[in-house]
Amino acid sequence: MKILALDSSGLVAGVAVTEDDNLLGEYTINYKKTHSQTLLPMLDEVAMMIEPDLNSIDAEIYTLSLHDALPIYSLLP
Repeated sequence: MKILALDSSGLVAGVAVTEDDNLLGEYTINYKKTHSQTLLPMLDEVAMMIEPDLNSIDAEIYTLSLHDALPIYSLLP
């Protein structure tokens, strides 16, 4: 199963893609920008590194803090 994970629950933002028990790609950043400014560029960078087909993603996982203002939409088609 291929899983896309996005983490914006704290000061550090993270994006990862796993397949079964293997980490295919990961990107974390702790910078003075909001998660709404960093998460999608981070996802693009991970996608370029591992060249996944978004149709092959089986599940999405999000961790959010209560003050996140980023609306969550499924990234899967």
